Amino acid sequence: KAVAYPDLALDTITPSLSIKDSIQNIVKDSNQQLSFNISDLNLSEVRLFQNGNLISSSNLNSDFSVTLTEGDNQFRVEVIDKAANIATLERMISLDSTAPVILLGVNTVTITNEDAINLNFQIIEDNLKSIKIYNNGVESFQSSVLVDSGLVNLLEGSNDLRVIVEDIVGNTSESSTFNVVKDSVLPAFTVLTPEDNSVFDSKTFQITGSFSEELSSLSINNQGIPFGGDSFIYEINEESFGNKSYILKLVDLAGNEFEKTLTITLKEPSSEDNTISVLASTSSAIIEVGESIDIDLLELHL
Repeated sequence: KAVAYPDLALDTITPSLSIKDSIQNIVKDSNQQLSFNISDLNLSEVRLFQNGNLISSSNLNSDFSVTLTEGDNQFRVEVIDKAANIATLERMISLDSTAPVILLGVNTVTITNEDAINLNFQIIEDNLKSIKIYNNGVESFQSSVLVDSGLVNLLEGSNDLRVIVEDIVGNTSESSTFNVVKDSVLPAFTVLTPEDNSVFDSKTFQITGSFSEELSSLSINNQGIPFGGDSFIYEINEESFGNKSYILKLVDLAGNEFEKTLTITLKEPSSEDNTISVLASTSSAIIEVGESIDIDLLELHL
């Protein structure tokens, strides 16, 4: 007796499988839609695995809604036809929803006369796109690689510096503001007393003056002298007479230096005193108008 068999077909062709969506390898949104191009006349099943766990199984679906976990997410798609031919595809999608970390370093310079300073910081970010430093709202420095400082040009006066870091998926962080004052102007200084080229008949005198801003140091002939507020008084006690020079040096908080030289003459008082001694006869009680008298001039040496 003849036995009837159904038609048999030989299928040794692996299903066609490729990525259809445009999802990047690193994303910031945890909810994603995976899409694949699947082609097979005898499709049986499509399986999707996430980090080794089966999350979907269907004989029709080629689109999958997935929820990513922070970090790396390994996906594997298996397409099986009715002849048990299998096509597989693996892809890695990383979720980065964490903003970069910015730690300002030790920046001790808050006032300077320099044209630029290095702003120190530490950046913690694995997927860096850019590091930017803004000065008063204007970009002054940029780097696309991890660095721990940036050279910033300063403007005269106040400079508000901020660091902004962005990663490749658009997460951004902004540092606190660090203020630096650029002061390249010499301190204004006025010597009140004495005037230049003054002459004193003593080895002791005072130098007084006033200045326009806070100072870090004040010296006369490289010897530091005390000062307070916006003026000073300093007494000079010399050991000898003669021509003396005094170099007054002021340094402000930014390091600007101002110098002024005073030339002073210390003159020894005269030791001679010429006097006229009039000797008249005590017997001459009255000297009449028109009469002449004899005067002995004696030079007295004291």
